[in-house]
Amino acid sequence: MDVHSFFSPFNLNIDMRSPLFNTFSSPPPLPIFSKISTDLLYYIQFLSMFLFTVFILRFYSHSQDNTFFFKGRVLEEMKSDRIKEAFYELKDTLIGAKIDGVRQLDDYSFIFSMFGSGKKLSLLISVLKRLRRFHFLFEKVHKEYLFSSNAVSVFKKYLLKGRIRRAVMYEQCVELSIEHVGKYTLILDFLSCNIALFDEGNNVLFALHRRDIRKPEESGPVTASIKNKGTGFFDFPLNEELSADFFNERKESLERAMFRIIKAEEKKVLRLSEKLYAEKKEIKSKENYKKIGELLKYNLSRVPRGAETAMLNDFDGREVTVNLNPRLSLLENMTFYFNKYKKLKKKEGRMDEKIQNQDKKLDLITDLKREIEAGNLSLTRSPALFAEHHDISIFGKEFIRKVENLHVAPGGKKTGKKEEKGPFLEFTTRSGKKILVGRNARSNEELSINVARGNDMWFHVEAGSGSHVILRYEKRGSFHAEDIIDAAVLALYFSKLRKEKKGDVVYTFCKYVKKPKNSKTGVVTYYNNKTRFISLDTEVLTGLLT
Repeated sequence: MDVHSFFSPFNLNIDMRSPLFNTFSSPPPLPIFSKISTDLLYYIQFLSMFLFTVFILRFYSHSQDNTFFFKGRVLEEMKSDRIKEAFYELKDTLIGAKIDGVRQLDDYSFIFSMFGSGKKLSLLISVLKRLRRFHFLFEKVHKEYLFSSNAVSVFKKYLLKGRIRRAVMYEQCVELSIEHVGKYTLILDFLSCNIALFDEGNNVLFALHRRDIRKPEESGPVTASIKNKGTGFFDFPLNEELSADFFNERKESLERAMFRIIKAEEKKVLRLSEKLYAEKKEIKSKENYKKIGELLKYNLSRVPRGAETAMLNDFDGREVTVNLNPRLSLLENMTFYFNKYKKLKKKEGRMDEKIQNQDKKLDLITDLKREIEAGNLSLTRSPALFAEHHDISIFGKEFIRKVENLHVAPGGKKTGKKEEKGPFLEFTTRSGKKILVGRNARSNEELSINVARGNDMWFHVEAGSGSHVILRYEKRGSFHAEDIIDAAVLALYFSKLRKEKKGDVVYTFCKYVKKPKNSKTGVVTYYNNKTRFISLDTEVLTGLLT
């Protein structure tokens, strides 16, 4: 292999006439070892260029990992400075805050709910490599993206209702001192991607990685040279910026992951559709297989054994060429054609249904793509609102499992136990009443017929398919006009009329909703109903969904 052929994949232009190469390629002749010395110098030349190329490639690869080399270190220090700035911006507000709750987003990310100085606060802590974060969140992460785990249980046991008494920023490390029944220290080590909880005796109560527990005193605290640049006590311009960045990053991550899942499913559906259409084309010729079988049946004695073809007269007197398998007897060839006919006839009964099912999947894939493009997939919205009203169950359990695990952070994994998902979506009206929404046809029927009580209110779009919506009745209470509007807005939102953003919604008491005998799943009848024209009010809808 010569130098040009080796470096061609890297698009490097090597000029063999340059002084550097002339130095090596034109060595002075030696009387005895001229050939050996020339080969050796060519080898040294080749090896030196190879090592130089490896160095360049490693430089760029490591610089993107934020480790080693100058460019990587600069990026890492910039990230550390942002953590320091965010820390000193929120430090004064953090001290004295009471911890009200802890939830987990992925293996390396936790959200601490707090109350301090009359304000509800959400602190995001993430030690995931290349996604390290320590700042307030100014939007609410939907509960379906959060889960409980052993780590959350430990934090709740020792830190819940505790107050943060001290917050110190070390180099690549944050220490929070928390008082509750006892005194505890929470160490956030961004360098080793670890979170550790200590008691008063310096005993480890919890750690993500027990082998990598680093004592922050070794590096010493960082001087608080960065101050809150806001105009007031609750002004956090950098934290707000970091919060917006976080939600945008996760939103883009969710969209990319969902597009990958949909694209893979679309390929499967298209392959199966192509196969089904080919089979349907073959089914049209099923009568030919039956006809050939009949011809062989009446001409068994006339066709020699081992023949590859046979010329037979069909029932109209025309000659027909029949292909035969020479390894089979004529009786076995006849049986083959009859079996082929029976198989195609059996497929014919369900072929149209199978093709319609694949077409339905392709239509649903198109709708899901539109949902993503419309920006309806984010950490602030329930994943169920994005997909489940489309009844994605037709794609199978594996597809649903992938969708449910969309929010796992890049490089992380979700091992904590996810809370059980209820059979219905739950919302609260502006006056505090509960609303239940069916997830699919089976869920709709269960909700309207078995779960709903007689005095509950039932809602559904007048024209088209959609979820059944139940507005719960409270004892000795009454339905306000805004309760009716809220439930009707949800009925419109979870229906085929969502794209039109307006339509008629019918509603009646659940005691007037019945299940017709021998009807399909999810089909009901109703009477004594009223109709209301509804337009999707963005402000009302946002309040309900969040």
